[in-house]
Amino acid sequence: MSEQLPPTVTEIDRLNRTTFDALASEYNDSMRLTTANFHDLSRGFFERHVYDAADQDFALLDLGAGTGFVSSLLSHAKGLVLAIDISFQMLVHALVPDNIQRHKICGSAFALPLGNATVGRIVSSLASSFLRAEALKEVSRVLRPEGLFIFSMPSKAWTDTIRGLGDLEKTTFVSRAGFSSVAFSFTYTQNEMSQLLDKYEFDVLESTVSRGISLRNYDRSVSPTLVEAAKQNRLPLDEMPILELYACRKRVGGG
Repeated sequence: MSEQLPPTVTEIDRLNRTTFDALASEYNDSMRLTTANFHDLSRGFFERHVYDAADQDFALLDLGAGTGFVSSLLSHAKGLVLAIDISFQMLVHALVPDNIQRHKICGSAFALPLGNATVGRIVSSLASSFLRAEALKEVSRVLRPEGLFIFSMPSKAWTDTIRGLGDLEKTTFVSRAGFSSVAFSFTYTQNEMSQLLDKYEFDVLESTVSRGISLRNYDRSVSPTLVEAAKQNRLPLDEMPILELYACRKRVGGG
């Protein structure tokens, strides 16, 4: 049997666009519990790393913006906020504060429609849908020297387990109507992620792993998917790594 070739960026964008367009109307915390758990675990990290952007003149890019989780944290922002997502329908359903200067752009993380060194900060919640070398090269290209890239991704410690014998680079969504659809989702060990960031001239300023015990801080149920992953990993949910968060700085002369 011949070895399967990795997906092209065109294939990734096509599948993700189709899936997220179909899910957009229900892609919110009240309807998607796993995503809501991710948002709870990452909100404080993102707020801490974007708050000082309020007084800056540089543009901030919300990459893989979806229905507006990151943008909703930027009500205090004075500069321009750009929201880019491969799914037009996600952008249509995005809910963000009325007082921020926000431009929605339907586009690919693998070919950002921005000039070189034009953005001061890039923030991405659940960047796993595009987190490959081609996208990191683009992130580095559009960031100014010493610009920040702040992102989260599901922990590989549980995603590989729950995906089982299927495609480890895809995740499955089940709609409210019971229909299943898949999207690409690339996760890494901490060592793999650090090496990839270093290759594209990023220094990691902070990295943290949020475990299940942190979900006790929120008045919300825990996703059955996460409960099942902990069971399959033979770990107490409190101990299971769920989400990884990174704040990185582009090196001077990098990109």
